[in-house]
Amino acid sequence: MRTIVALLLVASAASAQEGGLPNVLQRLRAGNPTCVVCFGDSITGVYYHTGSRIAYPDLVKQGLRPLFPQAPVEVFNAGISGNTATAGLTRIDKDVLAHKPHLVVVMYGMNDLVGTPRETFAENLQQILGRVRDSGAEVLLCTQNSIFPTDLGRPPERLAEFTQAIRDLGRETRTPVADCYAEYERIRQEDPRRWAVMLMGHDIHPTLDGHRVFAQLIVEQITGTKLPVETFTNSSPLIPRTLQKLRAGKSLKVTVVGLEGEVVKQALAAVFPEVKVAVDVRPFAAPSIPALAAQAAKLFDSTDDDLLVLGLPRQPTPLPAEQWMHCLFELTYKSVPFSPQHRQREVVWVLPSVTNPDLSPVERDHDQLLRARAHAGDLGGVFRAAGDRRPAAEVLAAWLREQSWIGGIAHGHASPKHPNG
Repeated sequence: MRTIVALLLVASAASAQEGGLPNVLQRLRAGNPTCVVCFGDSITGVYYHTGSRIAYPDLVKQGLRPLFPQAPVEVFNAGISGNTATAGLTRIDKDVLAHKPHLVVVMYGMNDLVGTPRETFAENLQQILGRVRDSGAEVLLCTQNSIFPTDLGRPPERLAEFTQAIRDLGRETRTPVADCYAEYERIRQEDPRRWAVMLMGHDIHPTLDGHRVFAQLIVEQITGTKLPVETFTNSSPLIPRTLQKLRAGKSLKVTVVGLEGEVVKQALAAVFPEVKVAVDVRPFAAPSIPALAAQAAKLFDSTDDDLLVLGLPRQPTPLPAEQWMHCLFELTYKSVPFSPQHRQREVVWVLPSVTNPDLSPVERDHDQLLRARAHAGDLGGVFRAAGDRRPAAEVLAAWLREQSWIGGIAHGHASPKHPNG
């Protein structure tokens, strides 16, 4: 089935009309090595909003692979937190042009709008565009996502003005534009809760689900083919560093919150029986997600643990979408490393269904919402399938085995087999 889908996608790409990036498309179709650099701020870089492992540049590469399987594609992430187009000009030689790219994807604006005049922002973008074109590469401009109105330094109306400046520059210079802002606003109008809870991980930063939208639009601009957003899935294990340590037989430090420590110990012992695991259990009395979020800073504080296993409360709390987003942001921000260069802790959410197989219909809806949000943020989300009556430790152990199989490092197997056969 996957082969058939891939062939259809290749056929679709081959029949797509030439867009605004003909040289890159020609290279891809010819199977030639192609280098892409994504240039921007923290919305481009890899930070906690997307799980601190990947961001849309990785998903762009993933989206191009089935369309052009013969073309070796490299995608470099040149996104830095707090950056502006002004700062980008000072580092373009080292961080972008040094890679000798064939395509540069430029996504700036969110920090520029805080203190840079719109005209200066447009001039800086035009200089970036000129520098890239002078190097022989093509340029794809991107507008950024829409935002919550809670950041007083970034009024939504000012973001709209800077967004229009990007569109205007694209039109004036005949540069293609991936209009991420317009797509975000379309989704917000059609499904406000999806926009707030699944696409947004912060007032201004998208989750990995939001980055899937970015990748979909960018790949469409490059190829003329609009892939389903579900195509852009992270296929690597969700806790790779933990699995690497376990496979090597190294000791593991685990912080457990909202779950019995024995459940975690038994699950790890079932899959990696010879590994020494030190478990720090931090009980809490928070009955709901908002209550847990309020205690997050204290509960998740640790400087040297490898893994945080977080048991989520089963009690649903009806909240406006914006408040839900902020509660989930607190859980993520206080537990996930700021970036891959920071603390190397990994995070697993254990959903209420794992320890409570007999959830009410309302509680099961809550469980499914948390599962979707874990996926949106690229976090490990362990859940119990309907009808599964196994003990919680066995459910968690099965998830660990599946993650090992995904990473190709199933413990004790020279040739990994899928845990389900």
